[in-house]
Amino acid sequence: MNSKIIAVALVFLIVGISAGYAINGKNVNEKISEKQAEIDSLNTQISSLQTKVVALEKDAGLWRQLKALYTDMAPPDMPDHMVKMLPDGKMIFLHFDGPVGEARNLLWIGDGIPGKFLKSDQPKEEGYVHFHGMNGGHGSALAPGTQGFWIRHIAVKELDAPWGHVTPGLDTKFMPTPPPE
Repeated sequence: MNSKIIAVALVFLIVGISAGYAINGKNVNEKISEKQAEIDSLNTQISSLQTKVVALEKDAGLWRQLKALYTDMAPPDMPDHMVKMLPDGKMIFLHFDGPVGEARNLLWIGDGIPGKFLKSDQPKEEGYVHFHGMNGGHGSALAPGTQGFWIRHIAVKELDAPWGHVTPGLDTKFMPTPPPE
């Protein structure tokens, strides 16, 4: 009788273990499927990020090229500008939304033509409406005849400025500084 009880117990034990393994096996397989789906989703995100990194590396390379070109000192009251003086005395510049080291957006690009703060020296081409002194200051803060640059700003994005809404292109309303006769 002991051997019959032991045999029956063994059968129940084996059937129970088999049934439990099947249940646990099902749970394990479901967990494996869930984890595989998570892994697939993460792999898709990684692939997307790798694509973005390639674009950001390209942008960073372009930024390094610009920084290498625009190395001339801007007047002290223009910390939001990067400037390049050209051999003919003219300048080109980048104008940001804050000091260059902290800026998040490029707002304008532009150029400047050397001249004096006099109506007779203001370039006739459209857009040269802002005068900036060689050592800083602009407009009425400058004495007539002060040496500096007639500056033209070209907006690179849509923005709101103190003089109104600006759209990409020539900004003829950028802080006009009417010159004295």
